[in-house]
Amino acid sequence: MSHVQQPERRKRRADRQASGLYLPTWSVGAMILIVLAIVAALVMLLLTLGGGTAPSSEPRLVVITAEATPTPQSGVVTLTPNPTALQQSVPQATSGIQADSTALPVAEFALEGPTLAPIVFTPTPLSLAVGVTVRVDADELNVREAPGLDQTVLFQAALNERFVLVGGPESASDITWWQIEDPSDPTRAGWAAAEYLIAQP
Repeated sequence: MSHVQQPERRKRRADRQASGLYLPTWSVGAMILIVLAIVAALVMLLLTLGGGTAPSSEPRLVVITAEATPTPQSGVVTLTPNPTALQQSVPQATSGIQADSTALPVAEFALEGPTLAPIVFTPTPLSLAVGVTVRVDADELNVREAPGLDQTVLFQAALNERFVLVGGPESASDITWWQIEDPSDPTRAGWAAAEYLIAQP
């Protein structure tokens, strides 16, 4: 019986060695030693790079800002922030982190872009009424005997000449007419078209 069992054991051992999953015992031991050597090397590397040392001081909060270069231009408004307001707006550090107490540089900001024309306020134009002084707004304004384009021209008033309104308004020939009179010469009086008369203060 012993002769029968030994060949079967050898046959089983030969079958296991022939399969692709069989590893000799010495190779498994060698692989374990290689893995342990790699782990030990990594631990030593971490310790030499400072991974095992504790920080020597508490961390600080440092704010880094870029410095602005001044670009002087005409018509540019320069805004300068208030440094005390800037320091108050920085939140205080909590849980052991201390804020850096050094002064922060103050940046200047320039507003650029198209500039708008200034607004010119003009007084409200006066309306025409009897007793108002008017200025002639035509090179040669025909002053007529009565309202209407078919009436006789008495004289021609020069540009910017001043008159006082003494009558009107009247409508004739689809035009509004006012009776004007020269304040220095009452004989120079007549009717003129309203569109060429500008009220003066």
